[in-house]
Amino acid sequence: MSAQKNLFRTPWFLTAMAVPFVFSVLVACLIFNEGRLTIAPWTKDNIDLFLDFYRVPLVILSLAFPFAAIAIANHRSVQAVKAMEINTAQNHFSNYYFHREQFQKRLDNLVFVKEVGHLGFRVNSYALYSMVFSCSSVNSVQVEPDIDVYEKMLKIYSDSFREWVVKNGNENEYRDAFMKWASLMGVTDDLKPEKVDDIGIHDICNITAAIVRIVMESVEFGVVNSTSKSVFEEGANEYAGIAFRALSDCIKIDYNSN
Repeated sequence: MSAQKNLFRTPWFLTAMAVPFVFSVLVACLIFNEGRLTIAPWTKDNIDLFLDFYRVPLVILSLAFPFAAIAIANHRSVQAVKAMEINTAQNHFSNYYFHREQFQKRLDNLVFVKEVGHLGFRVNSYALYSMVFSCSSVNSVQVEPDIDVYEKMLKIYSDSFREWVVKNGNENEYRDAFMKWASLMGVTDDLKPEKVDDIGIHDICNITAAIVRIVMESVEFGVVNSTSKSVFEEGANEYAGIAFRALSDCIKIDYNSN
């Protein structure tokens, strides 16, 4: 039953009215035929006789009223459910964008985001939000970060730098690996192609550490449950090692170049 459809055009209401009417007419015709009744003047005796003969058809016809009441109640319940669904969808929609807006404000106030910006990079808050709250959408708001968010972040880092580590590459290859990792983290550069080569190793190290801190702050933004807080803290401690690993890589490159 459609909640938007006119009540008097709904199948349930039409059936509730039509079925008792059709059955009462059929029974009335059967009684009229079998009783060999004729049309007579409307006198008191004839009316009493009519009510006596047609008691059953009239009772069947009267069932249309309770049936119609049931159809009306059903229609109203469908409308109420539909209204609740619309209201819930609107709440999810507004809550989702409110959550994203608060996330954006949190990022805008981070000194690490400003540090990245000074070096010619910018953070795509939507991409980072989608990584931390992957199940959040306009249909359902996810206020807690993914429980495996740090595992995913570590995998992205290791996959980006694995080739460089295996090859024990040089500064340019390390820079390429860093740019790949940064783009996967939703951090893009506004630098001209010729300016990319001007990014020094220590700049890369600083940006890497800043991105790590941005991710940790983004996850912390969503940790509202004290029960899961310890789990995310463990992941944060492990993920923080990326900054030291980046610093170690910088030292390794400087050492090899000297």
